Amino acid sequence: MKKGGQGTRSTYLTTLPVPPPLPSRGKKAAIMKEPKVQRGHRTPCDGDVFSSPPIRPGITPDRVSPAIEGYFHLPPIWVGTKPDEQSVAVLNPAIHHQIVFERDLSFGVRVKAQRDGMFLFDFSKWPLAPITLIPGFVVDDPSAPYMATKEHQDAENLAEDRAAFRAQLMNVHQGCLATAQFRIKRGSMPLGLPVKAHGAHKGLTFDVRPGYYEQSDDVRSVAKNVANNSYNINRDKPQNRRIVDIPVVARSFDILEKILSFNDPSIIQLFEAAYISACRAGERRYGESVVVGWSVCEQLVSIAWRRLIDSLNSSPEAPRAPKERRKKLLGRDYTASVMVEMLEVNGIIDHELYRNLEISRKSRNAWAHEMRPPGEHEVYRTRISIENLMAKVLGVDWCVHNGAGGGVPQWPVWMWEAVEGKRK
Repeated sequence: MKKGGQGTRSTYLTTLPVPPPLPSRGKKAAIMKEPKVQRGHRTPCDGDVFSSPPIRPGITPDRVSPAIEGYFHLPPIWVGTKPDEQSVAVLNPAIHHQIVFERDLSFGVRVKAQRDGMFLFDFSKWPLAPITLIPGFVVDDPSAPYMATKEHQDAENLAEDRAAFRAQLMNVHQGCLATAQFRIKRGSMPLGLPVKAHGAHKGLTFDVRPGYYEQSDDVRSVAKNVANNSYNINRDKPQNRRIVDIPVVARSFDILEKILSFNDPSIIQLFEAAYISACRAGERRYGESVVVGWSVCEQLVSIAWRRLIDSLNSSPEAPRAPKERRKKLLGRDYTASVMVEMLEVNGIIDHELYRNLEISRKSRNAWAHEMRPPGEHEVYRTRISIENLMAKVLGVDWCVHNGAGGGVPQWPVWMWEAVEGKRK
């Protein structure tokens, strides 16, 4: 630091009022000591005190994270047939919570759908995000401040990470639902509000139906209360909801089954990013949509590029890409732009997809480096690129439109002129 800076700081400090000295207590001044924080501990000799009641003071028992998670679709929908309006004028668990669809998916994931648009997932046996055992601990003095053991803290963090990943899969399902609606009904549906980990339903078993509560930072919980009328508000008729047929729900889980079959976290994150890109486009946040969407395209292009390089060694007798050449071809010199060029030259992608990728890449760069916002045309080209690459590279049908309701009302111009006249 320069001397001038030090001098300035010194001058500033000297202008502050000097506090009076502490009163002397004998030879030592009174000093406030921070209370000592004890660390929890656990040893093998503690036995079963953490896993069976009763739990005595000072013991934090072993715990498990949720097995069941789920989301309430927003905007609200009916799954299957529309119920009689009078029967659902207020919350009617026999109808709202009726299970109208259930299925076992790959890797131990079980799903159920309620008539009111609640989708429930049993993740307890899913290898990528199963339940988490959070080990307990004991403290010597329960009345004094303490810190949990490192093992307890690490397990809690792991449970939070798994909850966030489960939310990502539920967002992927919302994209699958939109795709299925378009393929079967030939029409788009409003994209569901993205699921956040802290706003998802959590439980231990399917037998316990999701409850009703309110959290100021969780719009989904409030919307569910309003849509299902848990407040018992007297209305002439229930709020309108879109009907999502059972075949649409079944197709959505067919698509999700294909995505789960990769058993790869990066693939799930890829599809969720594609869904978030569509959501941002629906909000007319085109810059964010293209940036996220191009990231999806770039990852899919990289997968296709690696496959092309691997194909050079299809003949063990005469490999065309030995270790050093492979390292070069997969190095930093081969950017996404070069990969796209070579994939088109080798016939891996057609010229139309090549042109769309070029438009998407350039619009992404313009936003990322110059904050120059893309338009609807660039967003559309990015979406089409994602859909084509999903089909060509991963073999997954994905068609998530960006449609959303307009956010700007309109009035006749003479009304505005009348308002302006009154102001003057």
